[in-house]
Amino acid sequence: MFPPPLRPLAIDPIFGKIAKIKFSHSIDYPSGPEFIFDTIEGEPTTATQTAKIYYLSQTSPRFGYLQTAYLMADNLGVDTELTKHIIDGENVIFQDEEKKLVVNITKFNFEYEYNYADNESIFQNAVFASDDLIREKVKESLRVLGRYPEELAQGKDNLIFLYYNSQTKEFDVVDNRNNANAVEIDFYRPDIDSFPIVAPKYFNSQNYVVVLSQGEQYKTLKAQINFFEKEEQKVGIYPLKTGEQAWQELKEKRGAIISAGRNNNQITIKKMFLAYYDPDVYQEYLQPVYVFLGENGFVAYVPAIKEEYME
Repeated sequence: MFPPPLRPLAIDPIFGKIAKIKFSHSIDYPSGPEFIFDTIEGEPTTATQTAKIYYLSQTSPRFGYLQTAYLMADNLGVDTELTKHIIDGENVIFQDEEKKLVVNITKFNFEYEYNYADNESIFQNAVFASDDLIREKVKESLRVLGRYPEELAQGKDNLIFLYYNSQTKEFDVVDNRNNANAVEIDFYRPDIDSFPIVAPKYFNSQNYVVVLSQGEQYKTLKAQINFFEKEEQKVGIYPLKTGEQAWQELKEKRGAIISAGRNNNQITIKKMFLAYYDPDVYQEYLQPVYVFLGENGFVAYVPAIKEEYME
C-alpha cells in the first residue's frame, strides 16, 4: 500500500512579503564563533510548519492627548503646576530635578524614572509585603495611569527582587527578598498557540515597573510600557523555516545575538524553541523567532518566517 499523498500547507499570507524583524538590542557576533548543539533532543527541532502573523496597530495622535499626559504626570507625583510639558516629536515630556516622564501621544506608551541616584536615603528600611500584594499594588498603579493593556493583564508576569548598589549606581538582581531594597515586575503578553513571548532583552520585559516597598507604602522608581496592540481581525498564516535551517543561519551569523553571556567564541546551545518576538519599538507585525539559549547566559534569535516571504 502506498502512503497517502502529502497535503499542501494551508497558508494565508495576507500581508504579502513582510518586513524582517528589527532587533533593538542585538550585539555583534564574537570573532570566529564555534557553535555546539547539545540539547535534550540532540538535534534542531521544528515545532510547527506554519504560524500566525499579527498586524500591530499604529495610530495617529489622539484627540485630548495633552490632557491624558497631564493626568498621567499627576498620578506619578509630578507637580504639573510647576513643571510644564515640552513636546518633542510624538512625545510629551515632563522633567524636574526629581522625575522625568515621557508619554507617547499615539499609544500613550510611557517611560518614567525617579532620580533615586541623588536620593539614596529612600532605600533604607525596605520592607516587602507578600508577592501577591506587591503585584496587585503595581497593577493598580498601571490601571490608574490608564496604560495596563488587556493583553498584559491576561498574560504572565515575573517578580524580580533587586538591590540598589550605591557604588555602581545600578540595580543588581538578588535571589533572596531579605537582601533586596526594591522589586521589579515584568509583564508579558499571553502565549500564542502555546508558544511563549520573548522580549527584546530576553531576561527582562520592556513592560515593567520597579517600586520601593516599605510595608504597604509604595514608591515608583522606574516604569515603562512599550506595547503595541495586535489586530485580531488581521491574521496571516505563513510558512516557517525548519529548525535545521534556523540552526544553520545562527552558525552563519544570520541571527541576532541578544546576550553574549560569559562566553568566548565557543558557545554551547542547551535549549531551542519557537516563540513570538514582542517589539519595544513599533514594527508592523508580531511574528515568531527561533530562540537559542546557551551556557553562561547566551541568547540568540533567528527570524522564523521563510525567506521567500520576507522583504
